Amino acid sequence: VQPDTGFHLDQLTATASGRQLELKDKGNGTYTFTMPGSSVEVRGTFTASDPADLPFTDVAEGIWYENAVRYVYENKLMAGTGSDTFGPDLATSRGMIVTILYRMDGSPAAGSSAFADVAPGAYYASAVAWASANGIVTGYEDGSFRPASDITRGEMSKLLSDAIGTLVDTEGTNDLGSVWGNVTITTPHTTLRNTTVGGDLYLTSGVGLGDVTLENVRVLGRIIVAGGGESEGADASITMRNVDAPEMIIDTLSGQYISVSVQNDSEIEKTTVRTNAYLEDNTRNRDGLANVYLDGQEGARFTIAGNMKNVVNKTPRSALTVGRGTVEKLTIDEMATASTLTIDRDATVDELNLDCGIAVSGNGDIGTLNVSAPGASTTMLPDNIVIRPGITANIAGQVMDSVLAEESSSDPRLLSGYPELDDIAPTSINAIFSGNKQGTVYWAITPEAN
Repeated sequence: VQPDTGFHLDQLTATASGRQLELKDKGNGTYTFTMPGSSVEVRGTFTASDPADLPFTDVAEGIWYENAVRYVYENKLMAGTGSDTFGPDLATSRGMIVTILYRMDGSPAAGSSAFADVAPGAYYASAVAWASANGIVTGYEDGSFRPASDITRGEMSKLLSDAIGTLVDTEGTNDLGSVWGNVTITTPHTTLRNTTVGGDLYLTSGVGLGDVTLENVRVLGRIIVAGGGESEGADASITMRNVDAPEMIIDTLSGQYISVSVQNDSEIEKTTVRTNAYLEDNTRNRDGLANVYLDGQEGARFTIAGNMKNVVNKTPRSALTVGRGTVEKLTIDEMATASTLTIDRDATVDELNLDCGIAVSGNGDIGTLNVSAPGASTTMLPDNIVIRPGITANIAGQVMDSVLAEESSSDPRLLSGYPELDDIAPTSINAIFSGNKQGTVYWAITPEAN
């Protein structure tokens, strides 16, 4: 049980036939109970958590900008001017504003800028390089950027205009054709279709918990999803049909659970998920979500479904569920310590790589299991098992090393010299069988023809 950001679990009960079952807290939001011979109703109650105190002594409680300061601080868009000061009445510099825009964009990798007055180690160095590379800033005629200078209202307007690009702020269907630069969607219940975006496509927090549909959209830059909810009318909050992009980043900043469905002939080469999310790939005949990297905050919840290709979980203490469909290759990275993986009944993982010793549960299927770290366990028996020499893993209740894993993966066969026959009589016989692995032996006796 992982509450959304800003909430905590107040009460959790499991009831069967009017009787409350005993719950055992296993930590990390995991609870267990003994399953009775009847259906069980699990009910959770969540309560909004009290906001943490701000560390800034110069932001008075109840002042008109208190919540705004809390938002930018908690979402790591702005830091203070000191350990306990925010400087709400100070002017904002060009370096500060560019850094805020850079952090809103997820702080992507950036090189260095050509501005002589931007020192490589400055807090705004990467932000200025990013903004320059994306055409958001150009600097002054003398080749300087002047990061410490106060930003004017005109400069601020230009920066925001270049960062936002073409604004989609009305509900309904929008056909933009070809757009040079960025496109920003700030409202829910919006469909963008038949559009080529020369820059990045932003789905901002203005979408709220509503829905956005992209249809026949090609993005030359990145798709950045920062808004959307868990579902909309039983469908995913964000739906993409026939969408092409080299990269997508899913990060709601607030940690709100978000659902994204990619359909038809869509193709997105790299997807990075940094927030609680449900990700579904229902594409046909194309790569769809070719490479998915789950790289969120500690304790994040992820569910994947459909026809997934390559998925890597890097998030510590996370809970990943394969809900249905097939994952061609799933890797639990060594960074994903203390995580869990559940493979549901209607799901198959063709190749599962455990680079971290985690627990794998569920009633789904595993084709090939590669175990490279101690402490791993699975409740199901994979078709093929490879365990690194020198470590063991608990596979379907049996502790296996590399030798037992190899034996378990081989085709079932009787060992040489078996069956052994004993107590042979006219109407009876005892037969002893021994095989290379556990299983059921089916055999029959046929009378010899006269």
